[in-house]
Amino acid sequence: MTNETVAVTGPERLELAEVVRRIARAADRRVLIVPMPLWFHRLLAQVIERIMKVPLISLAQVKILSEDVSTPPLGTAGPAEDLMPKRQFTVEQIRGSLPDARRIRMRHLRCGRVA
Repeated sequence: MTNETVAVTGPERLELAEVVRRIARAADRRVLIVPMPLWFHRLLAQVIERIMKVPLISLAQVKILSEDVSTPPLGTAGPAEDLMPKRQFTVEQIRGSLPDARRIRMRHLRCGRVA
């Protein structure tokens, strides 16, 4: 596979809303999903990047999420069968990968004290 472009996608196509729902179920949290236009997410990311030391969302993430990455680009082949992703994005798998839950505090903001 030298000098080849290979499209690699997961074993299932998921919308972002479904990803969020699965993560919320794994974390035993309720979630309200409100679709917003792209300009809103860009503005939100700009504000969050300015006020948080480690932003919850960035402009780069908004750009990535706005692109259609679920279909392989023209002229690319899929990987060999033994390289195809097989792991499903299940609640059990997510739960095992979640970090310890922490709340956002003043120290996480740029204007907060250094911890």
